[in-house]
Amino acid sequence: MDNSMHNRRHIDRKHLMQYLRVYECNTASLLGYLVDISMDGFMLLSEVPLETGKTMRVRIVLNQNERQEMVFTVESLWSARDVNPNYVNTGFRLLEIPPKEFDSVRDILEKHCYQSLP
Repeated sequence: MDNSMHNRRHIDRKHLMQYLRVYECNTASLLGYLVDISMDGFMLLSEVPLETGKTMRVRIVLNQNERQEMVFTVESLWSARDVNPNYVNTGFRLLEIPPKEFDSVRDILEKHCYQSLP
């Protein structure tokens, strides 16, 4: 990863206050939990390694009780063990953001993420 991409990832990504469930649309299986997000992609925490270089449709559940969710086409870019060896982190790039979901991502960034201290 070149320095510009490395720096951009650290600047743009926001950590969530509450992890959100992420499911693969085709199988309805739980892939893992969304732990950070940007307008370009997100990182998922899971118990099993996920295949890299795979394009898929995923569903992110925003509010279980109100059945609010977002659906995206994503590509898995990398996968590595978490600090806790029982978990794996996987980085995803958002390939397609429908207009209605664009506002949902912005809402997550504004309402569900930790704010940076000045």
